[in-house]
Amino acid sequence: MVAYGINAITIDGNDVDMVVKASEFVFESIRSRSEPTLIEMNTTRLCVHKQGQGDVRPKEEIAKLAEHDPLLVVERRMGVTQETKEKLWKEIEKEIDEVLSKVKEDPYP
Repeated sequence: MVAYGINAITIDGNDVDMVVKASEFVFESIRSRSEPTLIEMNTTRLCVHKQGQGDVRPKEEIAKLAEHDPLLVVERRMGVTQETKEKLWKEIEKEIDEVLSKVKEDPYP
């Protein structure tokens, strides 16, 4: 518990599955008992905190943290290959190009 008797849980904010499960737990807690719950999601940023500011962390530390990037973790769990990602990006780019060409052809409102 934290201040004012509010329940709190701390989780790995880089673990997408854990975030979903914790969120479901909290929503159920709110629905069934009308009790607020704080979710503290610990995570790490991989880039500098402020534009133009150098990072004081060693490159090895950042590389190790990057292995736990939420997107990469999900990709590994799902078995997404580089080929699949490239195919998806091509499809997305095609859709974007189609929308942009339609927008450019439409008369100005």
